Amino acid sequence: MRIISELTPPKTSALKPSTQFGATVQRRVLSEGGVAEKFEDVVILGGARTPFGKMGGSLKDVSAFDLLKIAMKGALEKSGVKPEDVNQVIMGNIIANDEQNGFLHRSLGLALGVPRGTIAHQMNRLCGTGFEVAREAANQLANGGDSIILTGGVENMSRTPVMDSKAMLDAGKVQAMQKAGIKGKIMALLSMPGLKFRTPSTFNPLQKGLTDPLVNMVMYNTADELAARAGITRAEADAFSAESQRRAGEALKAGRFNDEIVAIRRDHLTKGSRLPQGMDSVTKDEHLRPGTTAEKLGKLSVLDRNRKDAITTAGNASGVVDGAAAVAMTTGTFAKEKNLAVLAQLKSVAVTGVDPKIMGFGPKRAIEEALKSANLTMDQVDVVEINEAFAGQALAVARALSIPLDKLNPDGGAIAIGHPLAASGSRILVHTANRLKATGQRYAVVSACIGGGQGIAAVIENPNAKA
Repeated sequence: MRIISELTPPKTSALKPSTQFGATVQRRVLSEGGVAEKFEDVVILGGARTPFGKMGGSLKDVSAFDLLKIAMKGALEKSGVKPEDVNQVIMGNIIANDEQNGFLHRSLGLALGVPRGTIAHQMNRLCGTGFEVAREAANQLANGGDSIILTGGVENMSRTPVMDSKAMLDAGKVQAMQKAGIKGKIMALLSMPGLKFRTPSTFNPLQKGLTDPLVNMVMYNTADELAARAGITRAEADAFSAESQRRAGEALKAGRFNDEIVAIRRDHLTKGSRLPQGMDSVTKDEHLRPGTTAEKLGKLSVLDRNRKDAITTAGNASGVVDGAAAVAMTTGTFAKEKNLAVLAQLKSVAVTGVDPKIMGFGPKRAIEEALKSANLTMDQVDVVEINEAFAGQALAVARALSIPLDKLNPDGGAIAIGHPLAASGSRILVHTANRLKATGQRYAVVSACIGGGQGIAAVIENPNAKA
């Protein structure tokens, strides 16, 4: 009996599951492929994100584990939820560069103090992952799943290793030859890097990983293809990008990121993570360049110099950054029963497919189907967020849906703030929900394109919107 009692998990949950299940889901399988879901009583309690560090910047030596742990802790605190009240952890990470990445989802929850019985899993829908984990949570909550689910995503893109597979093989050969006498040492010397007859094979997994193997196109190639088909010019893309930077700069000055960002402090980091010498904390995004102008952007070279009509540059594409974001979700019934404030209601989600050659067009039909499931039209929507993977891509979707540019990404987007792949959807959900609350507006539709040719979109509502 003593052994059994020691093996029994302690009863640490402070919140008992509700006996009244409020959430439901109605699902439509779309005739052209994809799915659209309408949710009743699924709510967002709150969320948080880390600052987004520029590539090779202040967060380059902070592990994905620590980034998401800090974001999730912030989401719990901003939602008024205790770790022991969490029933599930659902997270995403695309570029797996932590040695124990396979344990990341489970280890995160336990490090936050959730009960040992809390379950966890990890998902991957590329750039739509932050939205997908929220969608999965909503489906888990619907039809008998009252609980609190913690979702989020993380990337440390600075830690993506530059690999040289031939050099790895050569290193083994060199070691063997160095033990084989003078002849072996000569052969080893001739095999060393840098000699003209050595075939270089260095490659960057970040670019390889963002290349669609089916159509053999890097993501920026697909953006150029879409822009060409949609008639988006280089000048339009640069003007849009400069405006994204300007809006993000204004949002920063006005404090509109304050409610979502939680600082990364040196004393919060675990072994193996560190901030630059002399830096005790990181509190602000590092990729923003509010002084950017379209004229300055126009001087940058296109990324694909082999394409005559290419328009995508480093300045009108999303920033490569390090960071994490998290969202706490439950049902409205459960929130009311436990006296938890509701930040936003999740009304609908749609996921659709598109030609991989124009993968950036994915949000177009996803937005249409999400609005249809929510019984809304674009005229009723106050804010539209399209993740700015590339300016040409976002503009093509906006033009196809006749979205007024003053409604689109009003506080800037990924071109200014950055796009840590799996985290962006969670960032957009948190920021947009906070914006609706601050402005008193009612509806927003949020979306992202997805490598391989998909789109995902969600509709959220401010439950306290002005009449």
